[in-house]
Amino acid sequence: MLLSLVLACVSPSPEPSVGPPTPVDPPVPVEPGTPDPLTVLADVPDVPPDPVDPVDPVDPTAVTGFAPVATGFQAQHPPMGTVSTVTPDGVAYAGTGWELVLTPRTIGREGSAQPIGGTPALVGDRVVMGADPVVWFAHDTAGLEFGLDVATRPAGTGLLEVRFDYAGLGDPWSLGTDLSWDTGTHLVHIDGLVVRDSTGAELPSALRQACGYDPVLEESFGPCQLAIEVDDSSAVYPIVIDPTVRTEPPPVFTGLLAVADLSPGDLVITELMVNPVVVNDEFGEYIEITNTTGDTVELDGLAIWDDSTNYFLIPDVDLSVGPGGTVVLGRSANPAANGGVPVDLAMGTSIQLSNTLESTNPDEVVIGIRATSAACGPSNPCTEIDRVVMDETWNHFLVSSGAPFVPEGAAFSLDPSQIGSDNNVRSAWCDALSVFGSGQFGTPNASNDDCAFSLPFEYTWNLTAGGTLSECTAVNLAFGTTMTTDNGGEGTYIRYTNASGQLLQWNYGASLGTVYSGTRAFGASTWTFGNMTFTSPLVDDGSWVSPCASGDTGDTGVGGGGTLLITQYLHGSGNNKYLEIQNLTGAPADLTGCRVQIYFNGNTTPLQEIFLGTGTLAANELFSMCHSSAALTIGAPPCDITSGGLAFNGDDAIELICDTTTIDVIGRIGEDPGNFWGTSPLDTQSSNLQRDCAITSGDANGFDAFDPADEWSNDTNNDASDIGLRTCP
Repeated sequence: MLLSLVLACVSPSPEPSVGPPTPVDPPVPVEPGTPDPLTVLADVPDVPPDPVDPVDPVDPTAVTGFAPVATGFQAQHPPMGTVSTVTPDGVAYAGTGWELVLTPRTIGREGSAQPIGGTPALVGDRVVMGADPVVWFAHDTAGLEFGLDVATRPAGTGLLEVRFDYAGLGDPWSLGTDLSWDTGTHLVHIDGLVVRDSTGAELPSALRQACGYDPVLEESFGPCQLAIEVDDSSAVYPIVIDPTVRTEPPPVFTGLLAVADLSPGDLVITELMVNPVVVNDEFGEYIEITNTTGDTVELDGLAIWDDSTNYFLIPDVDLSVGPGGTVVLGRSANPAANGGVPVDLAMGTSIQLSNTLESTNPDEVVIGIRATSAACGPSNPCTEIDRVVMDETWNHFLVSSGAPFVPEGAAFSLDPSQIGSDNNVRSAWCDALSVFGSGQFGTPNASNDDCAFSLPFEYTWNLTAGGTLSECTAVNLAFGTTMTTDNGGEGTYIRYTNASGQLLQWNYGASLGTVYSGTRAFGASTWTFGNMTFTSPLVDDGSWVSPCASGDTGDTGVGGGGTLLITQYLHGSGNNKYLEIQNLTGAPADLTGCRVQIYFNGNTTPLQEIFLGTGTLAANELFSMCHSSAALTIGAPPCDITSGGLAFNGDDAIELICDTTTIDVIGRIGEDPGNFWGTSPLDTQSSNLQRDCAITSGDANGFDAFDPADEWSNDTNNDASDIGLRTCP
């Protein structure tokens, strides 16, 4: 059924035709105080207002709706200093000295996009282009809204995608669903995306920057586009797609300081990415600096250096930081190459942070006044504004050998409570836990994580001297668990995870065996400390298992001693999409809280979530998932779960997660590989992948590199006859 939507329009009265004036046909008199609608829009009253009337019909500071101009339609926002102009080329959103142009291009699905746009027309308070879809622009006090009314479902399968060209301000920062540009005087954002169908249901959607990417050069190539992705598999059409363009007003002027005006502590180093993982150090290292003063600081002339040969001087560029604000200096300013860091100024190779931190060879980061790279002294005086020295106490340690290493993919983050205190002490810092960009951990140009809340649970392990502990099972601890010992100062043991519960690393005071993905395992080596008992049960995440046979059989859930595993992945033609999951825990597995999440086209946020239900999966039992429109017959019908949301393509990462613990991942979260991962024919597109029998635990780190050849083989595509029938010797 096609739903017709009729908009009532009120248009200004047309201006009367003007002929030669004659003495017998004088103009019609205008009642005093009644402005002509057209002349109000032009802000030039044709008839002066009644001097007795205290209300001026023209407010020069008012936000206007769209009105006709020579080039199309225009609306003004005097408080923000912005003007929106719609022409056949799209909308130009402009302020003093800057302009962002958005041009509608296409709507459709992979391989079937159709052009959108057309001649603009004023309909009510909106400027519209095209018929179905209708591209529209509206102007109000909040800013410029734009979007699409889509009456009929576009043909094809998969995600619905809308593309706009953007121009005028270069590439934006891409932070989740917020694209931002810094014009020098304003911050311009495109965010607030909401997509609803005719029932009012909100549809899963994402807004992102879509660029070509060269993995060899690790840089994007243009032109880039604004992409809006919508999962409309359950939508009742018509649908409305509605993001917002808004501008933050210029900061309130409070004063302007030069670097020469600063005192120690006025600028503070608050974040250091020393060892990025998803990108190389030469692109991903960065330093965040916070302004603690009540004034804006012009940063040209600020120097960054260490006690060796590293030196960088901020040149005479338009770079400042407001009161309480932050600025990020990085090795690369290209978000596609640096892992999504919003770098304000690139330092190139001038500043390189060390991955080796030792008492005899620490790494320093100093900011202050130093005119040249020559040694500080009478001929080159230096003034330090802040200094942070990273020595061996900043390291973590490998569980297998006790060897030190710098945290991988997690920035050192200054506790917000320590800003204004001495930040040159290790205890003032912790590892960042917030995920940004391409899956690393940090808060560049955002509020730092509170270190006091990064380790919320504490337990004590009693280690009795004498004896040994060997051939025990595993224990999976809750997020942020801290373990302390009473065996004479062996140290504190900290499990670091990300927000999804994936294990990052352990910090401890001695070598205690081997860390496996997601668990602390004791069976891989003999523990020579002696027998171990617990003084408090580790039950917060429902997955504790006793590390030794002591009458406590432990939990039989997914977290205990084994795992669920994705054992088959079928990406066939059309809607022929299937997954097979097996319970390898050795005990019944409670599926409550377990689900499959799909990360479309390099997103770091899942746009589809399919729960497995609330039942129990017996040991070694298989669980099948099928697209609701799949046409193939599986080997062990019926499917345990059918869902239209199982609409993945070869470039979409798939995560099996239970509660907050990642169990298994196909693909790499945050990476768009193009069309697929792997090398044809063993790839994730148009393939029937089956897990090798030697693999008994999943890939719990969804941000690491993925190649199907490592753990999978390829069977006949478009053949689901063995779904649910997996056998291994």
